[in-house]
Amino acid sequence: MTATSGTEMNARSDALVCVLLFGGTLIVYLMTLAPSLLPGDGGELISASRTLSVAHPPGYPLYLMLGKIFSSIFAFGSMAMRYNLFS
Repeated sequence: MTATSGTEMNARSDALVCVLLFGGTLIVYLMTLAPSLLPGDGGELISASRTLSVAHPPGYPLYLMLGKIFSSIFAFGSMAMRYNLFS
């Protein structure tokens, strides 16, 4: 049987704190996530990403492609909620 060193115990407690902090933050974020469209360019960007067309200049091509992939993989809730979660 080996004894655990102090640095190993610190690493485990640090990892536990990180997991708990991330989980708590994710829960708060999901509870306050906008479930529908917000004022501004949101609707235009969501529809452009959904159809893979071009939004107003500069167009945000990487955002639109990644949003399309994210919304295809995580197919739950409304389209607006998926893109708000992606953002």
